[in-house]
Amino acid sequence: MTRLDRQKAAGETLQVAYFTTDQATFTTYLAKLQQVGIKVFLQLDGAAVKASNTAALVSFVNTYKNNPAVAGWLIYDEPEYNGVWASVLVPEYTAIKAADPTHPVAIIFGNGYCSYLAGSIDANYFNTADIIMWDTYPIHDQVEFGTSSNGRYHFTDVAQVVNDCLGYLGGRGKQFMMTLQGFAWSSTERDPTYGEERYWTFMTLMRPVAGLLYWVDYRADAAMTATVNRVMSEASGMSGVLLGGTLNDPAVSVNNGGISYKYGSNGTNLYLIAENDTASTQTVKFTLPKYNASTGSYQSRSVPAALDSSGRPAFIDTFTQYQIHIYQLTPGTLSSPTAINTLKPSATRTQTPKPTNTATPKPVTKTATLKPTSTATPKPPTKTPTPKPTNTAIPKTATKMPTLKPTNTATPKPPTKTPTPKP
Repeated sequence: MTRLDRQKAAGETLQVAYFTTDQATFTTYLAKLQQVGIKVFLQLDGAAVKASNTAALVSFVNTYKNNPAVAGWLIYDEPEYNGVWASVLVPEYTAIKAADPTHPVAIIFGNGYCSYLAGSIDANYFNTADIIMWDTYPIHDQVEFGTSSNGRYHFTDVAQVVNDCLGYLGGRGKQFMMTLQGFAWSSTERDPTYGEERYWTFMTLMRPVAGLLYWVDYRADAAMTATVNRVMSEASGMSGVLLGGTLNDPAVSVNNGGISYKYGSNGTNLYLIAENDTASTQTVKFTLPKYNASTGSYQSRSVPAALDSSGRPAFIDTFTQYQIHIYQLTPGTLSSPTAINTLKPSATRTQTPKPTNTATPKPVTKTATLKPTSTATPKPPTKTPTPKPTNTAIPKTATKMPTLKPTNTATPKPPTKTPTPKP
Protein backbone atom coordinates (compact mmCIF):
# COMPACT_ATOMS: atom_id res chain seq x y z
CA MET A 1 0.00 0.00 0.00
CA THR A 2 1.42 3.39 -1.00
CA ARG A 3 1.37 6.49 1.16
CA LEU A 4 -1.52 7.89 -0.90
CA ASP A 5 -3.46 4.67 -0.32
CA ARG A 6 -2.90 4.96 3.44
CA GLN A 7 -3.92 8.61 3.45
CA LYS A 8 -7.08 7.85 1.50
CA ALA A 9 -7.95 5.01 3.88
CA ALA A 10 -7.63 7.45 6.79
CA GLY A 11 -10.13 9.82 5.16
CA GLU A 12 -7.94 12.15 3.13
CA THR A 13 -9.69 13.72 0.16
CA LEU A 14 -7.53 16.66 -0.90
CA GLN A 15 -3.88 17.65 -1.15
CA VAL A 16 -1.87 20.76 -1.93
CA ALA A 17 1.10 20.13 -4.23
CA TYR A 18 4.01 22.53 -4.47
CA PHE A 19 5.15 23.74 -7.87
CA THR A 20 7.64 21.81 -9.97
CA THR A 21 8.91 22.31 -13.50
CA ASP A 22 9.01 18.52 -13.93
CA GLN A 23 5.88 17.90 -16.00
CA ALA A 24 6.45 14.12 -16.02
CA THR A 25 6.33 14.08 -12.21
CA PHE A 26 3.07 16.00 -12.21
CA THR A 27 1.57 13.65 -14.81
CA THR A 28 2.43 10.54 -12.76
CA TYR A 29 1.31 12.14 -9.52
CA LEU A 30 -2.05 13.34 -10.90
CA ALA A 31 -2.72 9.89 -12.37
CA LYS A 32 -2.18 8.28 -8.96
CA LEU A 33 -4.43 10.84 -7.26
CA GLN A 34 -7.16 10.10 -9.77
CA GLN A 35 -6.72 6.38 -9.15
CA VAL A 36 -7.16 6.64 -5.36
CA GLY A 37 -9.84 9.36 -5.51
CA ILE A 38 -7.95 12.31 -3.98
CA LYS A 39 -8.00 15.80 -5.49
CA VAL A 40 -5.30 18.46 -5.35
CA PHE A 41 -4.65 22.19 -5.32
CA LEU A 42 -1.63 22.82 -7.55
CA GLN A 43 0.70 25.63 -6.53
CA LEU A 44 1.60 28.11 -9.25
CA ASP A 45 5.20 29.08 -10.03
CA GLY A 46 6.17 31.53 -7.28
CA ALA A 47 8.92 33.08 -9.38
CA ALA A 48 6.43 33.78 -12.17
CA VAL A 49 4.00 35.32 -9.67
CA LYS A 50 6.70 37.61 -8.24
CA ALA A 51 7.78 38.65 -11.74
CA SER A 52 4.15 39.25 -12.84
CA ASN A 53 4.70 36.71 -15.62
CA THR A 54 1.00 36.29 -16.26
CA ALA A 55 1.53 34.35 -19.50
CA ALA A 56 3.48 31.61 -17.68
CA LEU A 57 0.80 31.31 -14.99
CA VAL A 58 -2.05 31.09 -17.48
CA SER A 59 -0.12 28.51 -19.54
CA PHE A 60 0.28 26.33 -16.43
CA VAL A 61 -3.41 26.63 -15.59
CA ASN A 62 -4.43 25.77 -19.14
CA THR A 63 -2.17 22.71 -19.08
CA TYR A 64 -3.82 21.11 -16.05
CA LYS A 65 -7.28 22.64 -15.64
CA ASN A 66 -9.08 19.75 -17.36
CA ASN A 67 -7.35 17.05 -15.30
CA PRO A 68 -10.00 15.34 -13.12
CA ALA A 69 -7.69 15.31 -10.09
CA VAL A 70 -7.31 19.11 -10.00
CA ALA A 71 -9.43 20.83 -7.32
CA GLY A 72 -7.97 24.33 -7.69
CA TRP A 73 -4.88 26.55 -7.67
CA LEU A 74 -2.61 27.84 -4.90
CA ILE A 75 -1.53 31.30 -6.01
CA TYR A 76 1.07 31.81 -3.25
CA ASP A 77 2.21 30.45 0.11
CA GLU A 78 2.73 33.10 2.82
CA PRO A 79 3.20 36.12 0.54
CA GLU A 80 3.24 38.49 3.52
CA TYR A 81 6.54 36.95 4.65
CA ASN A 82 8.08 37.02 1.18
CA GLY A 83 7.48 40.55 -0.04
CA VAL A 84 4.77 39.58 -2.51
CA TRP A 85 2.07 42.22 -2.11
CA ALA A 86 -1.60 42.22 -2.98
CA SER A 87 -0.96 44.78 -5.70
CA VAL A 88 1.02 42.04 -7.50
CA LEU A 89 -1.34 39.17 -6.69
CA VAL A 90 -4.69 40.73 -7.58
CA PRO A 91 -3.99 41.04 -11.36
CA GLU A 92 -2.63 37.47 -11.43
CA TYR A 93 -5.73 36.20 -9.60
CA THR A 94 -7.95 37.97 -12.15
CA ALA A 95 -6.03 36.39 -15.05
CA ILE A 96 -6.21 32.90 -13.52
CA LYS A 97 -9.98 33.20 -13.01
CA ALA A 98 -10.40 34.35 -16.62
CA ALA A 99 -8.44 31.32 -17.84
CA ASP A 100 -10.27 28.91 -15.53
CA PRO A 101 -13.51 30.21 -14.02
CA THR A 102 -14.43 26.71 -12.78
CA HIS A 103 -11.74 26.00 -10.19
CA PRO A 104 -11.18 28.11 -7.06
CA VAL A 105 -7.95 29.92 -6.27
CA ALA A 106 -6.47 29.58 -2.76
CA ILE A 107 -3.79 31.48 -0.87
CA ILE A 108 -2.01 30.60 2.40
CA PHE A 109 -1.21 33.14 5.12
CA GLY A 110 0.47 32.67 8.48
CA ASN A 111 1.03 36.08 10.06
CA GLY A 112 -1.22 36.49 13.08
CA TYR A 113 -4.90 36.10 12.11
CA CYS A 114 -7.24 37.57 9.50
CA SER A 115 -8.23 40.83 11.19
CA TYR A 116 -4.58 41.50 12.09
CA LEU A 117 -3.40 40.90 8.52
CA ALA A 118 -6.14 43.20 7.21
CA GLY A 119 -5.57 45.97 9.73
CA SER A 120 -1.79 45.94 10.09
CA ILE A 121 -0.45 44.69 6.74
CA ASP A 122 -2.85 44.86 3.77
CA ALA A 123 -6.60 44.16 3.67
CA ASN A 124 -6.38 43.84 -0.12
CA TYR A 125 -4.72 40.43 0.37
CA PHE A 126 -8.22 39.04 0.83
CA ASN A 127 -9.04 40.00 -2.78
CA THR A 128 -6.37 37.67 -4.16
CA ALA A 129 -8.16 34.31 -3.78
CA ASP A 130 -11.48 32.56 -3.30
CA ILE A 131 -10.27 30.41 -0.40
CA ILE A 132 -8.18 31.74 2.45
CA MET A 133 -5.95 29.08 4.04
CA TRP A 134 -4.06 29.72 7.27
CA ASP A 135 -1.17 27.89 8.92
CA THR A 136 -0.52 28.17 12.65
CA TYR A 137 1.99 25.80 14.27
CA PRO A 138 2.21 26.72 17.98
CA ILE A 139 3.60 23.56 19.62
CA HIS A 140 7.25 23.86 20.65
CA ASP A 141 8.48 22.86 24.12
CA GLN A 142 5.37 23.49 26.24
CA VAL A 143 3.38 21.06 28.33
CA GLU A 144 0.26 19.62 26.71
CA PHE A 145 -2.30 22.38 25.97
CA GLY A 146 0.16 24.95 27.28
CA THR A 147 2.34 27.91 26.30
CA SER A 148 5.93 27.67 25.07
CA SER A 149 8.74 28.49 27.51
CA ASN A 150 9.38 31.83 25.76
CA GLY A 151 5.72 32.78 26.18
CA ARG A 152 5.17 33.37 22.45
CA TYR A 153 3.29 30.27 21.31
CA HIS A 154 0.01 29.04 22.76
CA PHE A 155 -2.02 25.88 22.18
CA THR A 156 -5.05 28.18 21.90
CA ASP A 157 -3.56 30.08 18.92
CA VAL A 158 -5.37 27.73 16.54
CA ALA A 159 -8.82 28.43 18.01
CA GLN A 160 -8.10 32.16 17.93
CA VAL A 161 -7.26 32.06 14.21
CA VAL A 162 -10.31 29.94 13.34
CA ASN A 163 -12.76 32.14 15.24
CA ASP A 164 -11.21 35.41 14.07
CA CYS A 165 -11.01 34.42 10.41
CA LEU A 166 -14.55 33.04 10.26
CA GLY A 167 -15.78 36.29 11.78
CA TYR A 168 -13.74 38.46 9.42
CA LEU A 169 -14.34 36.50 6.21
CA GLY A 170 -17.95 35.48 6.76
CA GLY A 171 -19.45 38.60 5.21
CA ARG A 172 -16.83 38.94 2.48
CA GLY A 173 -17.76 35.98 0.30
CA LYS A 174 -14.57 34.04 1.06
CA GLN A 175 -14.16 30.51 2.35
CA PHE A 176 -11.69 29.54 5.07
CA MET A 177 -9.48 26.50 5.61
CA MET A 178 -7.21 25.89 8.59
CA THR A 179 -3.85 24.10 8.46
CA LEU A 180 -2.82 22.21 11.60
CA GLN A 181 0.64 21.33 12.84
CA GLY A 182 1.64 17.70 12.24
CA PHE A 183 5.36 17.82 12.99
CA ALA A 184 7.98 18.87 15.56
CA TRP A 185 9.95 22.04 14.83
CA SER A 186 13.26 20.46 15.90
CA SER A 187 14.79 17.53 17.76
CA THR A 188 14.54 19.51 21.02
CA GLU A 189 10.84 20.33 20.51
CA ARG A 190 7.87 18.01 20.50
CA ASP A 191 5.04 16.85 18.27
CA PRO A 192 1.45 17.85 19.02
CA THR A 193 -0.21 15.18 21.16
CA TYR A 194 -3.24 13.14 20.19
CA GLY A 195 -5.39 15.23 22.56
CA GLU A 196 -4.15 18.50 21.05
CA GLU A 197 -4.59 17.33 17.46
CA ARG A 198 -8.03 15.96 18.26
CA TYR A 199 -9.24 19.17 19.89
CA TRP A 200 -7.94 21.32 17.00
CA THR A 201 -9.55 19.00 14.45
CA PHE A 202 -13.03 18.80 15.94
CA MET A 203 -13.05 22.42 17.12
CA THR A 204 -12.29 23.52 13.54
CA LEU A 205 -14.64 21.14 11.75
CA MET A 206 -17.57 21.90 14.03
CA ARG A 207 -17.46 25.44 12.66
CA PRO A 208 -18.35 26.60 9.12
CA VAL A 209 -14.91 26.12 7.58
CA ALA A 210 -14.34 25.00 3.98
CA GLY A 211 -11.92 22.32 5.09
CA LEU A 212 -8.98 21.32 7.23
CA LEU A 213 -5.33 20.59 6.40
CA TYR A 214 -2.40 19.05 8.28
CA TRP A 215 1.26 19.80 7.69
CA VAL A 216 2.91 16.37 7.93
CA ASP A 217 5.04 13.85 6.02
CA TYR A 218 8.74 14.50 5.58
CA ARG A 219 9.02 16.43 8.85
CA ALA A 220 6.73 14.02 10.68
CA ASP A 221 7.90 10.73 12.15
CA ALA A 222 5.81 7.57 11.94
CA ALA A 223 4.16 8.20 15.31
CA MET A 224 3.06 11.72 14.35
CA THR A 225 1.70 10.53 11.00
CA ALA A 226 -0.21 7.76 12.79
CA THR A 227 -1.70 10.31 15.21
CA VAL A 228 -2.85 12.53 12.36
CA ASN A 229 -4.33 9.57 10.49
CA ARG A 230 -6.11 8.40 13.63
CA VAL A 231 -7.72 11.76 14.25
CA MET A 232 -8.54 12.21 10.56
CA SER A 233 -10.22 8.81 10.49
CA GLU A 234 -12.34 9.65 13.54
CA ALA A 235 -13.48 12.96 12.07
CA SER A 236 -14.21 11.31 8.72
CA GLY A 237 -16.50 8.89 10.52
CA MET A 238 -18.43 11.85 11.91
CA SER A 239 -18.50 13.81 8.63
CA GLY A 240 -22.30 13.62 8.34
CA VAL A 241 -22.75 15.33 11.71
CA LEU A 242 -19.88 17.77 11.17
CA LEU A 243 -21.32 18.84 7.82
CA GLY A 244 -25.02 18.69 8.54
CA GLY A 245 -25.32 19.22 12.28
CA THR A 246 -26.06 22.52 14.00
CA LEU A 247 -23.39 24.20 16.13
CA ASN A 248 -24.77 24.87 19.62
CA ASP A 249 -28.20 23.68 18.48
CA PRO A 250 -30.87 25.27 20.71
CA ALA A 251 -32.74 21.95 20.68
CA VAL A 252 -30.08 20.79 23.17
CA SER A 253 -29.61 22.64 26.45
CA VAL A 254 -26.17 22.81 28.10
CA ASN A 255 -25.59 24.34 31.51
CA ASN A 256 -21.97 25.36 30.87
CA GLY A 257 -20.76 28.19 28.60
CA GLY A 258 -17.33 26.59 28.26
CA ILE A 259 -18.75 23.76 26.17
CA SER A 260 -19.43 23.97 22.43
CA TYR A 261 -21.36 21.20 20.73
CA LYS A 262 -22.86 20.01 17.48
CA TYR A 263 -26.03 17.94 17.28
CA GLY A 264 -27.19 16.02 14.22
CA SER A 265 -27.41 12.76 12.31
CA ASN A 266 -24.94 10.83 10.20
CA GLY A 267 -27.85 9.33 8.29
CA THR A 268 -28.27 6.38 10.66
CA ASN A 269 -27.83 7.58 14.23
CA LEU A 270 -28.13 10.82 16.15
CA TYR A 271 -24.92 12.20 17.63
CA LEU A 272 -23.88 14.93 20.01
CA ILE A 273 -20.27 16.07 19.58
CA ALA A 274 -19.12 18.24 22.49
CA GLU A 275 -15.85 20.05 23.16
CA ASN A 276 -14.46 21.58 26.31
CA ASP A 277 -13.07 24.96 25.21
CA THR A 278 -11.44 25.65 28.58
CA ALA A 279 -8.23 24.64 30.34
CA SER A 280 -10.23 23.35 33.34
CA THR A 281 -12.14 20.15 34.02
CA GLN A 282 -15.87 20.78 33.53
CA THR A 283 -18.89 18.82 34.72
CA VAL A 284 -21.72 19.47 32.30
CA LYS A 285 -25.42 18.68 32.09
CA PHE A 286 -26.89 18.10 28.60
CA THR A 287 -30.65 18.14 28.12
CA LEU A 288 -31.71 16.58 24.83
CA PRO A 289 -34.75 17.04 22.61
CA LYS A 290 -37.78 15.03 23.70
CA TYR A 291 -37.32 11.35 22.93
CA ASN A 292 -36.24 8.26 24.84
CA ALA A 293 -32.88 6.64 24.08
CA SER A 294 -32.14 2.94 24.46
CA THR A 295 -29.16 1.49 26.26
CA GLY A 296 -26.07 0.42 24.35
CA SER A 297 -22.33 0.70 24.04
CA TYR A 298 -20.76 2.81 21.30
CA GLN A 299 -17.06 2.69 22.07
CA SER A 300 -16.07 2.96 25.66
CA ARG A 301 -18.88 3.64 28.08
CA SER A 302 -22.53 4.47 28.59
CA VAL A 303 -23.71 7.63 30.32
CA PRO A 304 -27.09 7.21 32.05
CA ALA A 305 -29.77 9.77 31.29
CA ALA A 306 -32.94 10.54 33.22
CA LEU A 307 -36.11 12.32 32.16
CA ASP A 308 -36.44 15.84 33.49
CA SER A 309 -39.72 17.43 34.58
CA SER A 310 -40.63 18.26 30.96
CA GLY A 311 -40.02 14.71 29.77
CA ARG A 312 -36.68 15.49 28.07
CA PRO A 313 -33.75 13.11 28.67
CA ALA A 314 -30.81 14.75 30.45
CA PHE A 315 -27.35 13.46 31.41
CA ILE A 316 -24.28 14.79 33.19
CA ASP A 317 -20.68 14.13 32.17
CA THR A 318 -17.18 15.39 33.01
CA PHE A 319 -14.62 16.78 30.52
CA THR A 320 -10.92 17.22 31.16
CA GLN A 321 -9.24 20.28 29.59
CA TYR A 322 -9.90 20.67 25.85
CA GLN A 323 -11.41 17.18 25.68
CA ILE A 324 -13.78 16.12 22.89
CA HIS A 325 -16.69 13.74 23.60
CA ILE A 326 -18.91 12.12 20.98
CA TYR A 327 -22.23 10.70 22.13
CA GLN A 328 -24.33 8.32 20.05
CA LEU A 329 -28.01 8.82 20.88
CA THR A 330 -30.12 5.78 20.05
CA PRO A 331 -33.92 6.20 20.23
CA GLY A 332 -35.71 3.53 22.24
CA THR A 333 -38.61 2.91 24.56
CA LEU A 334 -36.96 2.95 27.97
CA SER A 335 -38.24 5.31 30.60
CA SER A 336 -34.65 5.84 31.78
CA PRO A 337 -32.72 6.53 28.57
CA THR A 338 -28.99 6.14 28.15
CA ALA A 339 -26.81 8.49 26.12
CA ILE A 340 -23.77 6.83 24.63
CA ASN A 341 -20.40 8.55 24.75
CA THR A 342 -17.37 8.07 22.52
CA LEU A 343 -14.40 9.06 24.62
CA LYS A 344 -11.54 9.48 22.16
CA PRO A 345 -12.53 10.21 18.58
CA SER A 346 -9.96 11.42 16.07
CA ALA A 347 -9.66 12.93 12.60
CA THR A 348 -6.63 13.77 10.53
CA ARG A 349 -5.43 15.81 7.68
CA THR A 350 -1.80 15.98 6.57
CA GLN A 351 -0.09 19.17 5.54
CA THR A 352 3.44 19.58 4.30
CA PRO A 353 6.11 21.98 5.38
CA LYS A 354 7.15 24.46 2.76
CA PRO A 355 10.25 23.37 0.82
CA THR A 356 12.45 25.63 -1.26
CA ASN A 357 13.23 23.12 -3.97
CA THR A 358 11.18 22.51 -7.10
CA ALA A 359 11.45 18.73 -7.16
CA THR A 360 8.53 16.45 -6.42
CA PRO A 361 5.13 18.05 -5.84
CA LYS A 362 4.04 18.27 -2.24
CA PRO A 363 0.37 17.38 -1.89
CA VAL A 364 -2.13 18.40 0.78
CA THR A 365 -5.32 16.42 1.19
CA LYS A 366 -8.76 17.81 1.92
CA THR A 367 -12.35 17.58 0.83
CA ALA A 368 -13.95 20.56 -0.76
CA THR A 369 -16.31 21.86 -3.31
CA LEU A 370 -15.11 25.39 -3.28
CA LYS A 371 -16.72 28.47 -4.73
CA PRO A 372 -14.63 30.82 -6.90
CA THR A 373 -15.56 34.37 -7.76
CA SER A 374 -8.62 43.63 -5.95
CA THR A 375 -4.96 47.46 -4.56
CA ALA A 376 -3.76 49.28 -1.55
CA THR A 377 -0.23 50.37 -0.77
CA PRO A 378 1.36 47.37 0.92
CA LYS A 379 2.67 47.74 4.42
CA PRO A 380 5.85 45.88 5.32
CA PRO A 381 5.41 42.69 7.32
CA THR A 382 6.01 42.89 11.04
CA LYS A 383 7.93 39.68 11.40
CA THR A 384 10.37 37.45 9.62
CA PRO A 385 9.30 34.55 7.44
CA THR A 386 8.95 30.99 8.64
CA PRO A 387 12.08 29.05 7.68
CA LYS A 388 11.50 26.77 4.70
CA PRO A 389 12.97 23.26 4.79
CA THR A 390 15.22 22.20 1.95
CA ASN A 391 14.39 18.50 2.03
CA THR A 392 13.90 17.03 -1.43
CA ALA A 393 11.96 13.97 -0.33
CA ILE A 394 8.75 12.54 -1.71
CA PRO A 395 5.64 14.66 -2.20
CA LYS A 396 4.25 16.22 0.94
CA THR A 397 0.60 15.50 1.54
CA ALA A 398 -1.96 17.19 3.71
CA THR A 399 -5.36 15.72 4.33
CA LYS A 400 -8.36 17.94 4.53
CA MET A 401 -11.83 17.33 5.78
CA PRO A 402 -15.19 17.94 4.11
CA THR A 403 -15.92 21.41 2.79
CA LEU A 404 -18.20 23.48 4.95
CA LYS A 405 -19.47 26.79 3.70
CA PRO A 406 -19.11 29.71 6.10
CA THR A 407 -22.39 31.28 7.10
CA ASN A 408 -21.17 33.73 9.72
CA THR A 409 -21.66 37.35 8.71
CA ALA A 410 -21.15 38.87 12.13
CA THR A 411 -18.78 41.64 13.06
CA PRO A 412 -15.42 40.12 13.91
CA LYS A 413 -14.59 39.95 17.59
CA PRO A 414 -11.50 41.83 18.74
CA PRO A 415 -8.47 39.53 18.95
CA THR A 416 -7.36 38.53 22.39
CA LYS A 417 -3.64 38.61 21.77
CA THR A 418 -0.95 39.79 19.42
CA PRO A 419 0.03 37.67 16.41
CA THR A 420 2.26 34.69 16.93
CA PRO A 421 5.67 35.27 15.36
CA LYS A 422 7.22 32.50 13.30
CA PRO A 423 10.33 30.86 14.69
